[in-house]
Amino acid sequence: PSAPDELAPKRADRTGSAFEVPAAAGDLLIAANSQTDFQMDEKRVVFTGKVIMKNERFFLTADRLVAYMKENQSGLEFAEAQGNVIVRMVENGRETGSSGMSKTAVFHPDTGEIVLKGWPQLRLGNKAHFASSATTEMSLFTDGRMKTSGRNQTMIVP
Repeated sequence: PSAPDELAPKRADRTGSAFEVPAAAGDLLIAANSQTDFQMDEKRVVFTGKVIMKNERFFLTADRLVAYMKENQSGLEFAEAQGNVIVRMVENGRETGSSGMSKTAVFHPDTGEIVLKGWPQLRLGNKAHFASSATTEMSLFTDGRMKTSGRNQTMIVP
């Protein structure tokens, strides 16, 4: 009989750095340059230093990211990125041209929503969308939708 590894579903090669390995469908990869602190009694993991979080729908970079685990630690409840947050949306392995920047962001995997806070900005092809207030929030959704709450302005370049 075959070894158990041969029967397992094929997944992305995990031998390389998470900075280089593409996310397989359903995977959420998180990598950090400096430190990863597992605080399992608090059900969270803290990543610091050029943090990258990605899946098949987006690529996020930040200075720090805190991943909050579900109660039974079976998955991610939500993740909060802090400092120099950049989000790029991806479809079929390629960037879509939709991206966002902010001071912080919160990713909700159950809804696919990424909420940008702290003077957020969105780029949508030839359109730029900016917060006009520090309290404005902008959301990118992994299904391609976008939403803004609060004062904002949009610039369209012909």
